[in-house]
Amino acid sequence: MLKLLSKHHALLSCHLRKIEDSKNHSHLTFLSNVSQNTMICILGELIRSKILKSVKSAQVFSIMIDTTTDIFNLEQFSLVLRFVNDQGMVEERLVALKIATDSTGKGMFKLFRDICETYGLDWKNQLCAQSYDGAAVMQGQYSGIRTLVQEHNPRAVPIYGALLIL
Repeated sequence: MLKLLSKHHALLSCHLRKIEDSKNHSHLTFLSNVSQNTMICILGELIRSKILKSVKSAQVFSIMIDTTTDIFNLEQFSLVLRFVNDQGMVEERLVALKIATDSTGKGMFKLFRDICETYGLDWKNQLCAQSYDGAAVMQGQYSGIRTLVQEHNPRAVPIYGALLIL
């Protein structure tokens, strides 16, 4: 990643050339893909914790859930939280992107519940609205995730997610 960025940043490019030209490779550079991926994960968690702190201080939030199949034919589950921040501005933030191993309504609901539990989101009391695309697994009257969420939180108003289709 740094090599790609260095193509557009002269100072970074110069720094990387100095490291590569150095005869002494015994000092730490943190340029390996493992180091970079670790730093990206750490920064991602810091950003997520800041988002979750804002959501919790808002005391009420809504969700947008969607799924898509990736290039490896795995179902990717995305959870976006919508809330009003301390300045009164509406924010939408992606907080989770997980592989959905069970693509049924019950499986999606379990994944949603697990994510909320992991991140300390009180969806049973603070969730006010829910939005999904038109798929039966999401909207299903008997076993869709919308129905399962409403069984535990009747105040979570379902909103048809036509904008998710864009």
